[in-house]
Amino acid sequence: EKDNAAGNVAFSVADAASQAYTADHSLAFSRFGVMFFDDPVKAFANIRSALMPGGRLVFLCWQLPAANPWLSIAGAALQPFQPDDAPPPDPEAPGPFRFGVPEYTQDILTSAGFTNIKLEAVVKGLHLGDTVDEVMRFQSNIGPLSGLLETLEESRHAEAIAAVRNAFAAKADSNGINLEASTWLVTATNG
Repeated sequence: EKDNAAGNVAFSVADAASQAYTADHSLAFSRFGVMFFDDPVKAFANIRSALMPGGRLVFLCWQLPAANPWLSIAGAALQPFQPDDAPPPDPEAPGPFRFGVPEYTQDILTSAGFTNIKLEAVVKGLHLGDTVDEVMRFQSNIGPLSGLLETLEESRHAEAIAAVRNAFAAKADSNGINLEASTWLVTATNG
């Protein structure tokens, strides 16, 4: 396999909050990964330590669930099956929608020492699958359905899965199941 990588590009797998960096990078980029930091201020401050003055942070993260029906339909369909006393999820806990609120994201990045923080909405159509079965496989294996089912009594799983299946079936047309996906393109500067 031929290596066509530019000489000035490096990839690493490390804990962003604790990895020792040298401040000689011009760009740090993430695609849907930064929402899972245990301590986002610490992690972003450490990422900033890798950037030279004027270096840029760029990441893509999800907007709130209401703007992402491809992810939130399963949760809405399962809501009637949830216990009345189920606590609402903590919107600032590690998870896919953690940076859905722009003010929270700006506060985190400002606290980490970044400046010139901007969030640009990016909204695209997303093809989930040609059939409801394809969508259900995704939702059950790597999508949100598997986690949501863990909160339900096992005796209600079949009924809950049917509710999710019906919710996605209602969105199907001759082109399959296509829903909106809404993200933030976040940019910030070191210094």
